[in-house]
Amino acid sequence: MLKLKEYFKSKEFIISISIILVFIIYNIGDYIYYTTGKVDASFPELVNCFAFWRHTMYYNGGSVIMFLSPFIISLLSISNLFYKFRGSYFKDLLLRQNYKKTIIKEFICSYLKAIFPFLFVSIFVFILGLCLFPSDVPDVSFYDVYISFEYVDVSNPFLYIFLAHIAMILYVLVISNISFIVLRITKKMTVSIILTFALVNVINFVISNISALLSNAIGNSALINHLYLFNIYEGYMVQSTVYNALINMGILFVITTVIVLFIYRNKEQVVRHFE
Repeated sequence: MLKLKEYFKSKEFIISISIILVFIIYNIGDYIYYTTGKVDASFPELVNCFAFWRHTMYYNGGSVIMFLSPFIISLLSISNLFYKFRGSYFKDLLLRQNYKKTIIKEFICSYLKAIFPFLFVSIFVFILGLCLFPSDVPDVSFYDVYISFEYVDVSNPFLYIFLAHIAMILYVLVISNISFIVLRITKKMTVSIILTFALVNVINFVISNISALLSNAIGNSALINHLYLFNIYEGYMVQSTVYNALINMGILFVITTVIVLFIYRNKEQVVRHFE
């Protein structure tokens, strides 16, 4: 299972959290500079902790983190699993413990390793915003898109923040599952990390463009429109509604989890495959 000291000292964690923090720190400074210099005097009601969180997590450097997230997540999720499969640890452990329980524990451990940096940074940014800025979201007709915060179809902004974090967790789980699938095929960690990034974007392209073919065949429908707007990265950065992100990520998590459990079900085949 997850050993915290080893995890925090691991090169995978240090590399991942360093990349995330570089862009987050830049965004924090950028938001403070922008609101202080251009907005605070004219529209002080638009400066709030929710807009601060959204800007810091989503815009500029945040979009870079989103783009790099498949690399970061796969690095964190498959590294420990890869080294255990390649070494004698996993093989020796299976002689004394039940395979299904062991492999599920390892998957959960990998999930937690991948989730922590994103969830910790996001919650920290929001708490920092609460300390620095008011928590009132204005109901005004003018919004500067750069610093505004809108919580469409949600009763209050705090609930939106909570649901956005659930969507983020599901997104990390989906990318982790995809990396597990790729690792099972390639047996190589570096190749798996690169192919995971490529596969995520292929899935995004195929699902979002298959709607055109279906539309010609069966006409427009709610499902066709939903597929047309599909974006796997919406789990990290909500672009339509948070409920839409939750539905998409939930469906993908179930599908990818079923595939992972299926391809890792046979102990002998899995251990022999990594020898």
